Amino acid sequence: MKKSIFIFSAIIAAAILFYPQATVSLSTGSPGGKTGSPSDNTDCTSCHTVISTTSTLTSINSNIPSSGYVPGNTYTITAIIDPASMLSGFEVTCEENTTNTKTGTFFITTPNETQLVNSGSSVTHTAGGNSMNTWSFNWEAPAAGTGGITFYGAFIEAGYPFGQNFDDHFSSTTLSVSEFISPQLTTIPDANFEQELINLGYDTGTPNGSVPTANINSVDSLDVSSLSITDLTGIEDFTALTYLDCRSTLLTSLDVSQNTALDTLFCYNNQLTSLDVSQNTALTYLDCRSTLLTSLDVSANLALTGLQCQSNQLTSLDVSQNTALTGLNCLSNQLTSLDVSQNTALTILECDNNQLTSLDVSQNTALTILWCDNNLLTNLDVRNGNNTNFTLFEATTNPNLTCINVDDALWSTTNWIDIDPQHYFSTNCSTTDIEEHAINKELLKITDLLGRETKQTNQPLFYIYDD
Repeated sequence: MKKSIFIFSAIIAAAILFYPQATVSLSTGSPGGKTGSPSDNTDCTSCHTVISTTSTLTSINSNIPSSGYVPGNTYTITAIIDPASMLSGFEVTCEENTTNTKTGTFFITTPNETQLVNSGSSVTHTAGGNSMNTWSFNWEAPAAGTGGITFYGAFIEAGYPFGQNFDDHFSSTTLSVSEFISPQLTTIPDANFEQELINLGYDTGTPNGSVPTANINSVDSLDVSSLSITDLTGIEDFTALTYLDCRSTLLTSLDVSQNTALDTLFCYNNQLTSLDVSQNTALTYLDCRSTLLTSLDVSANLALTGLQCQSNQLTSLDVSQNTALTGLNCLSNQLTSLDVSQNTALTILECDNNQLTSLDVSQNTALTILWCDNNLLTNLDVRNGNNTNFTLFEATTNPNLTCINVDDALWSTTNWIDIDPQHYFSTNCSTTDIEEHAINKELLKITDLLGRETKQTNQPLFYIYDD
């Protein structure tokens, strides 16, 4: 009997001697600030003696979408432990990634299982919840601009593994979440324009007045021609656009000032009364014919090689800065003068159906096509040293014109037949010659070199007048 009492006493003494004095039983919850977050800077091990630590048995889950939290929205946060103990506890907090300050607002949904601590910046278990391994609560996301956040969680399996007040098992985990940034939208007020963007795959669904800017700001080519579009607002966010075709629509205005990479622009057959291309310095081809333009400034478009501005209401046109120009069509306007002396690369010039009184293309040495019919010309100089390479020359319906300056009068007389009956060619239409042939007199007949009357103008002719 004495031996049995002695053995029992020895066991009790040993238990008291080796009992872990640092172990503290906190069945009613963490005192707060023990999550191990950068701000807390301490965790459960400051109160508990632990025999092991891990992060593989715990997790923090949420219903926050992968795209990130929406500021002001409320989400459910769940702390989970996979314990081998019957008693467990936790603490979870949330901090901004950039400043490590507490963020968001926690709300308790099951007060018998969880509670707020650390001035409401953390959630921990209650006495009624320390026999659980899953705890849920709500969290309201912080204001816009907060940026990325992280949930920090610390977990204890008390008296591991028997649920007694022996050594504990500690584990921790984190959950990082980004802030959802609403995509930038571009306003598209014209439903027909937006529908075409949907057809092209730059938008989805049905027209709602906007498209994601990210879907269009890298598009380099856009064709919306021949559609019932009245408003091209939104084109300004097509900042990578190099090619735009909006011909034959119902546009009354067009703003391409933000499309600075634009190389080619077709905007003809519209109802434009003005067009500003001063910011489009990369423009090489512009077709704005058949609109209602009364003026056009292309002085900033130094790279321009092709310009079609015919069938407008232009009273003047300055192309002196467009020295790269190879093709110019300005027919059917109201031009009274046209200076192309600086456009030495010009190969095609169509300036017919205007009110020009003088035209000098002698500096346009590459010119091979010239339409200047239906004007009021009194002076026409085509001595560019390249007449024999012309593929088209037309100067008809210029009633005030008689003598035309050319490289070779005989060659031009033989080859250029699209002239009026009173027109003739010379290598030097002097003032005297012009006056002589401009005197009022009656044309009696036209004969060839053999004296035969003829109306064929593709040969040397004699014009016989009665003065």
